[in-house]
Amino acid sequence: MQQGCSRVSSIVMGGCGTGRLVGEYWLGKRLLFSRHIAKAVALVFVNTNMAAAGGLVLALILARSWFGKADLTMALNGALAGLVSITAEPLAPTPIGATLIGAVGGLLVVLSIVSLDKLKVDDPVGAISVHGVVGMWGLLAVPIHNDDASPACRSLDCCRYSSGYS
Repeated sequence: MQQGCSRVSSIVMGGCGTGRLVGEYWLGKRLLFSRHIAKAVALVFVNTNMAAAGGLVLALILARSWFGKADLTMALNGALAGLVSITAEPLAPTPIGATLIGAVGGLLVVLSIVSLDKLKVDDPVGAISVHGVVGMWGLLAVPIHNDDASPACRSLDCCRYSSGYS
């Protein structure tokens, strides 16, 4: 019984730590490195939060459908996956685009954590999944929203979902 209580307590404290990480570090870093006008800074703030929300919701839905119950650790990893997904370019997408980028990150993190567990790769907190797998997705998602991301994208005029601040 006592061991179960300490597990619940550590999950709750992990959730509080994740919230603090989002509030103090991630948003501060995003605002510090985006030296644009106030409207652009507000868009970075909104996009960062929307991506985290998209990742959390989709990871929670997928975990619930696979495991039959809501899994808090998957939800928190989904939120972090949303943040990692949008970090490469938080200014260019629209808020809906940022939500979709984060949602794909939330989907990928659950798939990756389950796959690495089946392969018996030791990753107890999902760091490989969150930062490695979802980080690659974040990099691949940049040309979708940023006209200046690649010459191929510029020449094909394929970046239609930009917020206009890229």
